[in-house]
Amino acid sequence: MKARHRLTRRYQHDSKQGLLKTKEFTVDSDTFMFVHDPLTNFHEQTLLFLGSGGSFTGGARPVFKADLSNTDKWSINTNDSIMSAILTIFADSIEGSAGADHGNTHDPDADPDASNYNYSNSIPGQTPKLLTTDMVTFYRLTGGDVARSTIPVSYTPYPVGVYSHQPPKPNHPATDRLSWNEYAGGQPWTTAGAEDSIDDIYTGAYTEFMLRVDPNLPDIPNDDAEYQIDVTDHVKYAITDRESELCVQLYRDSDDTGVNNENLTKFYSVDHASTSKRPKLTITYLDRS
Repeated sequence: MKARHRLTRRYQHDSKQGLLKTKEFTVDSDTFMFVHDPLTNFHEQTLLFLGSGGSFTGGARPVFKADLSNTDKWSINTNDSIMSAILTIFADSIEGSAGADHGNTHDPDADPDASNYNYSNSIPGQTPKLLTTDMVTFYRLTGGDVARSTIPVSYTPYPVGVYSHQPPKPNHPATDRLSWNEYAGGQPWTTAGAEDSIDDIYTGAYTEFMLRVDPNLPDIPNDDAEYQIDVTDHVKYAITDRESELCVQLYRDSDDTGVNNENLTKFYSVDHASTSKRPKLTITYLDRS
């Protein structure tokens, strides 16, 4: 992705002069960790999975990395002042169950014959459940714990936590080797899935975004949902404590749409053919060089 640069006037900040800049690039690398495949690295996948159901799919967590000091990209120095940072990601689709007890759940605004929907075995170890290929159709599916419910699944805003990774150099997480069990080859997380708040993640750089609230939903089937995530604190932490290496993890806990609601949200990765939908990081900062 080509750089997007915006330079503005000289800016007065903390009694020091500086030049306000905005730079935007695709993140350097990404992957996801998966509880049911704990030793596998997924860094070359074109889609990243985020669990958005119960304990099973809660174990699918995307990870994004960026070297903020890279002179070919953001080129941020330790004495620069970060004004804002936004991580933009695009959701391609949702795969799994809409929350019904069996496959007779259907879209009331389309063909009522549920057999016209595909079923998927893509979630290992689980009974095949309803597969939808776009965000809009999934949002309209009926479900819950009562079979063939006439009440649509209620997607109240569900928070997705965004944490910075903690391990200091030389043991930074490596996206080409990271898995559910390890942050680099032969280097285990203190708690599998990067759940230890002392050694694995830094809770002082934390934010949330709401998964599948209306402003993020596309209007047209087969379109994508866009999420803009405030990672300002994560970028500041990366510069001051991680030698300018940004490494963040998305964490999805659970929801209340029914015990059978086990689904995975799929986000575009840096390896996807659609360059415009790859995850990107936009940073506005005061250049004091």
